Amino acid sequence: MLTHSGVWGNNPQDFIKQAQSRYAFHLVAVNIVIIELKWNAQVANHEAVKNGRAKVLVDGEDDDLGQKALPPRPRDHKATKADLTREALALAFTQTLEKMMAENQATMDKRDEKKRLENEAAGAIYLNLTKEVIEVQKMDVEAKMADTEAKLRDTEARRMDA
Repeated sequence: MLTHSGVWGNNPQDFIKQAQSRYAFHLVAVNIVIIELKWNAQVANHEAVKNGRAKVLVDGEDDDLGQKALPPRPRDHKATKADLTREALALAFTQTLEKMMAENQATMDKRDEKKRLENEAAGAIYLNLTKEVIEVQKMDVEAKMADTEAKLRDTEARRMDA
């Protein structure tokens, strides 16, 4: 029986013996070619080109760096029209998104400016209130000092009188 382990058998003579015992008619040259690695690689390349897939490399071959096996077919009118429609919709969508983002950014800038002005106004009010509180505290301290001085004068006047 024929076995497949990457290649047909390990030895060409084994393959020929197996082929002769299994089939009534055989071509030795074809059987030998089948087990050759390069032949298998060429068949795989032919199938790849036929199916439009990438090229299968054999040791020592250079890679064509991802070039397609066949040139692309030209697009028909309907596919091109559909592509153009899709591109127009995508462009309109991106422009709408950009417009929405610009409007959103403008409203955020306005909100930030309004918040900054409110913070400045609140800071100015706080500063004025703080100054007024300090002035009131100074006036209280001056009043207390005047009271203590008056009391000291009264006590000194009483001592002098006594």
